[in-house]
Amino acid sequence: MFKEVARHGSLTRAAKELTYTTSAVSQHMSALERELGAVLFERLPRGVRLTKPGEALLSHVERILEEYRAARQTVRTITSVAHGRVRLGAFAAANATVVATAVARFRSVYPRTEVELRRVEPDEAVGLMAVRELDLAITYAYPEERLPSPDGMHLQPLLEDRLHVLLPRTHLMAGEHEVRLAEMVGEKWVRCADKRSANVLTSACLAAGFVPEVALCCDDETDLPGLTAAGVGVALISGLSRAAHRSDVVVRPIAGDPVVRQVYAMSPNGAPAPRSVTAMLTMLANAATDREMSETARLICGPRRGD
Repeated sequence: MFKEVARHGSLTRAAKELTYTTSAVSQHMSALERELGAVLFERLPRGVRLTKPGEALLSHVERILEEYRAARQTVRTITSVAHGRVRLGAFAAANATVVATAVARFRSVYPRTEVELRRVEPDEAVGLMAVRELDLAITYAYPEERLPSPDGMHLQPLLEDRLHVLLPRTHLMAGEHEVRLAEMVGEKWVRCADKRSANVLTSACLAAGFVPEVALCCDDETDLPGLTAAGVGVALISGLSRAAHRSDVVVRPIAGDPVVRQVYAMSPNGAPAPRSVTAMLTMLANAATDREMSETARLICGPRRGD
């Protein structure tokens, strides 16, 4: 209001511009002068004119308004899908499947939005989300695990990732629709070296009545198909990792109670997320639903020729 009075040099014209009464504008200006303890306008027979204190105040008001306009534009840019950015972290198997599908769909709709994709394991993702180095993280947990989640984070279930048995194509059970773990007694196993992989394999085999004989531990799940194909041992592998399989191995579901891990999307809770992040989260949920439907059909119909 002060800026409009100064610009027009008239209480009446400023009131008309702002759709106020002249009396209301006059009262506001008088209240401002009392608050600042200075006369801001010289009252003239026809209009008003800024005093020295009024001119000083106007220069500050103009800078404040300019900074506000810049701040508003920055906020709009951040919250706009078209000009936003999404920093997404996920474990390798998710990156190669659900995340890849979601990112491709997102880019086709929002080609000007920057997407940063990082490979991170679940424990690492929690820390990166906590310090706001990621906007979204894809993580997972097995039923017996308590998934760590920093304060202020929301976990949205995406899909259940069922574990399978990885076999050489020449294995006697390679032609089966499903594999009973109880029939795998005496097999040598390969697994990842981390504690979580050890616990999952041991727990699944103990439930089937035997202790697994581990022939070799490796650094990454992507190493398992090659080791299995070479005859080092059979393995448990996630459904999401099946995309990286070789032609000389087969993957079969576990008969009976499945061994599954729940895959989640982790996002900030509380304050509204940027629209680019919300849009990516929707794409991830849709890609996960499509993946689960495909997996269900595969389990019902059995392996396809060449699987």
